[in-house]
Amino acid sequence: MIVMDVSGSMGYGVPTKLSQAQTAANSFIDNLRSDDQSGLVSFSWTATLNKGLSNDHAATKSVIDGLVAGGATNISDALDKANQELISVASAPNVAKIEIFLTDGIANRPNGDGSRENPADVALALAESLEAAENGIRIFAVGLGSDVNKTMLQTMANNTNGSYYFAPTNDDLAGIFNQIASETCRTAIYVAPPIIIFNSRIAAVSNTSASVSWYTNISATSRVVYDTVSHASLGTAPNYGYAYSTDENSNKVIFHSFTITGLIPSTAYYWRPVSHTSPEEVQGEEMSFSTAATEEIGGPTGPTGGTEEGAGGIPEEVVPPEEGGQPITPPTPPIGEAGGGGQGGLGAFLAAIGNFFNLNNLCAIINLILVILVILGLLAALGRNRKLMKDKRLRILFICIAIAAIIILFYLQVCWLAYLLVLALIALIPLLRKKEVPPQL
Repeated sequence: MIVMDVSGSMGYGVPTKLSQAQTAANSFIDNLRSDDQSGLVSFSWTATLNKGLSNDHAATKSVIDGLVAGGATNISDALDKANQELISVASAPNVAKIEIFLTDGIANRPNGDGSRENPADVALALAESLEAAENGIRIFAVGLGSDVNKTMLQTMANNTNGSYYFAPTNDDLAGIFNQIASETCRTAIYVAPPIIIFNSRIAAVSNTSASVSWYTNISATSRVVYDTVSHASLGTAPNYGYAYSTDENSNKVIFHSFTITGLIPSTAYYWRPVSHTSPEEVQGEEMSFSTAATEEIGGPTGPTGGTEEGAGGIPEEVVPPEEGGQPITPPTPPIGEAGGGGQGGLGAFLAAIGNFFNLNNLCAIINLILVILVILGLLAALGRNRKLMKDKRLRILFICIAIAAIIILFYLQVCWLAYLLVLALIALIPLLRKKEVPPQL
């Protein structure tokens, strides 16, 4: 399955990035056999299954040639569309399932504004790569140019036992696609990786209950074993030496959330998450918490904190560990953001202003300055000559500029709007010139 970025930036260059990507993709398809299947997913604001899987490779090439660049970069939707097609009945059984994913940008939809990378969109893309791994799909990710998120693309590929390739320029695409063809055209059926538990945490503890959560690299069931004594060494299944176990939640998800009830107040407990696919079952590291002495619900008392979420959700940006690596805990949001520190009031207001005026918001800062200049220019022109408003054409011009400035205030992050503001300032320059008074004879 070819998964092709057709965002606006793919139309840059002569020849364009998209045209050279189309040539490279068609060259790859020429390596396929008559009994292989090919398909195409393209993505910008959203993703589209342009051609479903079939052995009609000529039709796939024709659809690739018809792609047009324009829009943002919705990576998670693209992976979802490709995954669903490869999982569907249209996919031939007992064959290698491959996604060749090409992008020149960053994940900025559906949660982002379409211009800057959004952490929630990165998390969604990684979650889709985990779904691909669970279903035996390998992702070969190609990052074109210096604007890509190499870490995200590398993780997507690693999650599925695929490969990541960096193409510094458009001219490198042909060689990379040929290299992928040499690997995938002789690839055996891929077996999903072993299950790994990571990012275990304690969300909340009361006097008689505790809410815990964890992640797995592929979809699996959820269960918790616990006891009032520590078990450094595991016993035998099903409880592995622990005195108690929750009922298993058979829903297979990657984010697991469980509330343990019926606990004794003022008591230390030790617990481990347990998840399994069929037939493998794994256990996470042992963690501990102490129940409260009163009815008041307190914060986490274990090694890490967090908030409880519904099973299967993606509550925050999480990067799965590489095999043998350490769990990665998402960063704590700064004061002023959702979930930040509790200073509130003036502190939160000043922190929010500080977060706005940084290099990541450069487009917004420039647009805001230009909007202010346009408004000041309008007021200055009216101050110099109040008769301007009697001219119908100038009156319409003033109203249009004012309305445009107000609208742009709501879309400060869109960089190209700066051009409109500059044009508005140029239009105001003749009106700001000092009116010459004819000499008295």
